Amino acid sequence: MHQQRACYDYHSNKTKWSWYANIAPVSWLITNDVAKGREHFNFSDWENLSRKDKARLREKIWAEIIKDEVPLWQYKLLHSEAKLTQKDRSLIKEWAGK
Repeated sequence: MHQQRACYDYHSNKTKWSWYANIAPVSWLITNDVAKGREHFNFSDWENLSRKDKARLREKIWAEIIKDEVPLWQYKLLHSEAKLTQKDRSLIKEWAGK
C-alpha cells in the first residue's frame, strides 16, 4: 500500500525506526520530524476521525503531494522506496476525491 510505504513512518504509530534513528544528533531530528508528522495527522487514529475531518485531511494530503512537499526530501534521500510514483499519485488522487 502506497501510504504505508511512503507515509506511515511519519504519520502513524507504526514507525519503523532505522538503525541511525538511535544515534544522536540524527535521532533528535528524526524524533522531532516524526512527532510533527503525527501532530498533522496519524493514520493510526484514522478510524476515530469524523467524516468531515477525514475529508479535510484528504484535501490537505493531496495539496501537499501536488506541491511535492511529502514525503520529506530527507526521508526520500534515505528511503528511495518512499518516492511516490505516478501510479501512487493517481491512487492518492482518487482516494482524496480529486
